[in-house]
Amino acid sequence: MPKEGILDRYLPYYRIAAANGHWQANLTLQEILLRSKDINISTSERRGEGIYWNEKLMKVLPASAHYWWSRYIAVGYGPKHGSDDAMIYLRKAADLGNAKAQFEVRELIMKIKDKSSLPFRVKIASKMEECAALQEFPDGDAAQMAGAGYDNDSKFKDAIYFYHLSAKAGKTAPARSISKAFYTDNLKSRYKQWGIPEDKERAARYQKIADWVTRHAHLKPELNVHDLDEIVPLPPAQLPKWDGKIAIQRFVEGPAPAKPSDELIRKLARQAGLNPQTGLPK
Repeated sequence: MPKEGILDRYLPYYRIAAANGHWQANLTLQEILLRSKDINISTSERRGEGIYWNEKLMKVLPASAHYWWSRYIAVGYGPKHGSDDAMIYLRKAADLGNAKAQFEVRELIMKIKDKSSLPFRVKIASKMEECAALQEFPDGDAAQMAGAGYDNDSKFKDAIYFYHLSAKAGKTAPARSISKAFYTDNLKSRYKQWGIPEDKERAARYQKIADWVTRHAHLKPELNVHDLDEIVPLPPAQLPKWDGKIAIQRFVEGPAPAKPSDELIRKLARQAGLNPQTGLPK
């Protein structure tokens, strides 16, 4: 999330990219519009902008767009809807493979107050967790919860696998757990029970990654470690050489990307029918 006070510099770029089919820019833009303290989302104009971009997203990433419709309806944005419409869109998003929607459906299933159906609901919830964790862009909370379930069942290899997926999604607690599973000098640590062959270098890499991600939480929603398999693949794969940095870290610490030329901005804005200065529709 761009720091408060400087959003006006970023928003036109996000808008123009989103209007030209860049789904990642679209998702980040909607997150900014919904969450940033710099933007008064309570105004109908701002609400309308979020909905405008979600209509664009529907054409390129319908699973995520359905998830966003569920969020907008739940907080009362857009046209009037029935009380169950948010749930309908959430279910559709989950069916289409949106990891966040799948995890939220899991949470709703477990909130049902009915003891007689609990065993059945636990099985469904576990399946939803794993579905959300195994998507191309996994839900970190779902993967962490799935890993914890396997940990509780003493299925430690499965626990490491799902904790690893959670770490890829930017979660730090699972990365620290894996680090301790590979090495800890605490002889009484519960991780000694996991029976994982000691590997100090793997442990150090997970710990280093977790430390950096913790210090840079402000980079969400872009914050992730999607290159984790290239840095510390799970055994039996050998560890590759590593310069000590994750991909997003290199981007943040490297030189600022070149500003798009005015000519390119005008061209992209024109073909999308946007004002090149604001990125908003003319």
